[in-house]
Amino acid sequence: MTEVTTEVAATATATAPDKRLVSIAAVLDGIKARVGEDNMPVFEQIAEGNKITLLPDNDKNKNPWPSITVGVQGGIVVNELRSYPEPDGNGGLYAAVNGDVLYAKQNERDAKRKADAAAKAEAAAKAAAAPAETKTAEEEVPAAA
Repeated sequence: MTEVTTEVAATATATAPDKRLVSIAAVLDGIKARVGEDNMPVFEQIAEGNKITLLPDNDKNKNPWPSITVGVQGGIVVNELRSYPEPDGNGGLYAAVNGDVLYAKQNERDAKRKADAAAKAEAAAKAAAAPAETKTAEEEVPAAA
């Protein structure tokens, strides 16, 4: 009885597809469907322990893409994105397929925050320097007693 159970388990393991490869195929098929064959980004596939990472070659790609990591259970993480929506309950797949758009939006928000912070700092520096420069003649002459 033990031999049959082991044999069935070995057969099930051999026929079950690797969830990582299924997820990678879903990501690449989704990207191809969205951007088309001609604009398909170039990725390098790197195995790191139990994970597989798709590293984009942004020098060759039309738009910059974030890297995508697929875990042993097929879970998808888009590394450079801090957050992403989950419109269909699978936010990782959505973010991976739309990675270039979401990455560009995140970079625009970051650039706007930096510009706003720089403008605030410049305004604060001008405000701090302004009172020292705008003394009037009445302020410098003491009032007669």
